[in-house]
Formats: sequence, C-alpha cells, structure tokens
Amino acid sequence: MATRSSGPQDSGPKKYSLTIQGHATSLTLEKVFWQALNDAAASDGKSLAALVSEIDEARTTNLSSAVRVWLFERARGGVCNGTGPALFFAADHLGGAADDQA
Repeated sequence: MATRSSGPQDSGPKKYSLTIQGHATSLTLEKVFWQALNDAAASDGKSLAALVSEIDEARTTNLSSAVRVWLFERARGGVCNGTGPALFFAADHLGGAADDQA
C-alpha cells in the first residue's frame, strides 16, 4: 500500500482558501501550482485574489482546473493581447474533440 509523505516533497493536492470578489472560495492545487500562482501574481503586480478573479471570470470549467490551464499557458508563452496567457478552456482543449480534423 502506498503512503503519502508529509514532508516538503509532498506534491499531492491541497485545498487553499481565499476570497475573490467578496466571496469565499477554495482551490485544490498541488504545491507547485500554488507556488506558481503566487509567483505569477507577484510578477504581474497583482494580489493573488485579483489574479484568481481574472481567471475565474474567463473560465468554463472548475476553478482549480482553470488555474492549472492558465499557468500552463503562461509557462508555454501563450499570450492574449500582450497582457497575459491565452485562456484555452474550451472542451476541445481539455480532452474533448481533437483539434486536427480533416
């Protein structure tokens, strides 16, 4: 039986609570995504809540998944209007229909 380490290398998802637009919400993210989200907010000169609020407004999937996709797009350099990552939340980008159709 596998056990999860509680040490610093624990990479399993954890629930993080925050308030966006006056509403309490939570994200379930792996530590690496939580750190990347905090780094992105700091790099963009925004509060964590402000950045998550922007992602929240553009999403079409659950918030935790939307954050992961946003961070992935940011890391690979997807930019929308020169202001941030292109947000690809359509079903075909999340395991739905194939993009390459003849």
